[in-house]
Amino acid sequence: MSKINHVLFMGSKQLGLRVLKEIYSLAPKNLIGVVTIDDTNDTRTKYGDFKYFAQSQELELHIANNRKHSEQIVKELNPDLCFVVGWYWLIGEATFMAS
Repeated sequence: MSKINHVLFMGSKQLGLRVLKEIYSLAPKNLIGVVTIDDTNDTRTKYGDFKYFAQSQELELHIANNRKHSEQIVKELNPDLCFVVGWYWLIGEATFMAS
């Protein structure tokens, strides 16, 4: 089994933010980025909190516009592991297949 060096987080809402913070507390050097959406029109939004956390921890923040864009971000970053919590779109299996 290979070592997991690059972890990507994709998520939104309160649960997603809690999971992101926990991942960061456990392995801050392995977290390569955060993917979220601008859901400020949703009363449950935590967009500002995601943005603040990413900036305060100097994490690269990606704002996905749609499913295809989120899949493109994953492919570009090529993580070893991707945590997805509170996400809006299904991610196609091909996105995670080794190239």
